[in-house]
Amino acid sequence: MSKVLNIRSGKFYVEHLIHSLVLHAFAYLIYGLGISIMTFHFADFGNTIFICFLLVTHICLYIAIELTRAGLAQDAGQV
Repeated sequence: MSKVLNIRSGKFYVEHLIHSLVLHAFAYLIYGLGISIMTFHFADFGNTIFICFLLVTHICLYIAIELTRAGLAQDAGQV
């Protein structure tokens, strides 16, 4: 499905795939650290999950904005 959506893009499918794998690995790392913090009772459940969610969302948006500024995402917004 992702290959079909990126067919008009100037980038290769592998570039999109690697970028998405890096973002998911970062998200798993942050959520894993959050679960570890909750396991050892350093923080409560609600605040930890909320902070992890905000951190992952912020970093993903930051990366997307920086790629657009650098011209690496020239086709941003085109479908």
